[in-house]
Amino acid sequence: MSILMVLLVRDEEDIVYENLMFHLEMGVDHIIATDNGSDDRTRDILAEFERLGVMTLIDEPGRDHSQWRWVTRMARMARDVFDATWIIPNDADEFWLPTGGSYRAVLENFGADVLKCHRFNMVGAYSDSDQAPWYETVRYRIAKPIEAQVPKNYLNETIDHPHFYRALDGKVLVKARHLKYIREGNHSAVFDREVIQQETDSVVVYHFPVRSRSQFESKITNTAVSYSRNTELPTNIGWHQRRWYHLLKSKGLEESFRAAVPTEDQFNKDVASGILIEDSEIGRILGKFPGRISEFT
Repeated sequence: MSILMVLLVRDEEDIVYENLMFHLEMGVDHIIATDNGSDDRTRDILAEFERLGVMTLIDEPGRDHSQWRWVTRMARMARDVFDATWIIPNDADEFWLPTGGSYRAVLENFGADVLKCHRFNMVGAYSDSDQAPWYETVRYRIAKPIEAQVPKNYLNETIDHPHFYRALDGKVLVKARHLKYIREGNHSAVFDREVIQQETDSVVVYHFPVRSRSQFESKITNTAVSYSRNTELPTNIGWHQRRWYHLLKSKGLEESFRAAVPTEDQFNKDVASGILIEDSEIGRILGKFPGRISEFT
């Protein structure tokens, strides 16, 4: 059995090292990463992992958010070049935790072709979120997510809850054989034959979308501008990113930030009421790793 991870990144220097270390520790055999023209140190970090022989690095200069195409290209490489059995289509802010100790131990027990893995949003005490390491602050899981529809007027409609309190769709972990492509957002995949899909808690995905105000501003700006250049995707794809960017330009960073995450007062109230619960499992694992790639080598 060969387990590969494919990773599309841009300007994720604050989290990409931890992401790569974590998934290698959990049992990924090789990583294929696409850097989408990062302006920070992201590509340098990726290049160090490539130098170690655990990663194949692709440069993608496109700026039209053709995410599904770029992810599918990596997935097909994982299948055809590296003979992958399973593929984890990942984002830099997601950590796929195998509850059985390792991916190999978990995946040996499944006959399904697609595993739909449950995903949790993680938030933190954002008055402190610019202090490192981020995983010591962003350690609260949304225990009571809100089921809500996409607003019709998502740019201007008032929404009475932080976006990351909303329930999340899961992500798919897929077998490589017969794979045709992975759909936008890594929520589903298409095969050249009928396949078996199974929901599972044997692998759960921890999502750390906001680690600091500066990271949030960079992320929504990059993503929203890329969406605006893509003429294929419906405008409701990435609606929340488009909304935050609209708020950023019209009302400023703080208004945009408050639309995504709780204020400090709301955070404290929701911890006390159990809407947010402390979950430091990912941070516990990350805390074991050396702080620099040179120490890892």
